Amino acid sequence: MLASQILAAGGCVLIEKPLAPSLAEAQKLNALVAEDSANLMLGHVALFGSEFRGLQANLAGRSPTRFIDAVRHRPVATLQAYPGESPFHLTMVHDLVCVQALMQGREPSEWQACESRVLGFATSWGVGD
Repeated sequence: MLASQILAAGGCVLIEKPLAPSLAEAQKLNALVAEDSANLMLGHVALFGSEFRGLQANLAGRSPTRFIDAVRHRPVATLQAYPGESPFHLTMVHDLVCVQALMQGREPSEWQACESRVLGFATSWGVGD
């Protein structure tokens, strides 16, 4: 596995999910990860997921995208741990990458964000307390 070779040589690695093809291979990486994990970061970019690729295929051949509405759902525990978190901080990097891909690299002419904290609703669905 290429990540193992880079880590063994003292390099740093960003690995896109999944971490490894199997649990056994992921466990082999563990011995190469620094105690503070500074040499390994696991990322997730939705751009490569089948759902996003399906969306891109659906939009192909249509007029350029003019409006995107994205909703980020967070666990109740996150809302409680970060009560003043800005809605812009809730927008994850993979959301922004996907927007850029849907906009075919064009800069958005306008950007808005808002938040809605509905603790009772989330709890009623068993998301957590």
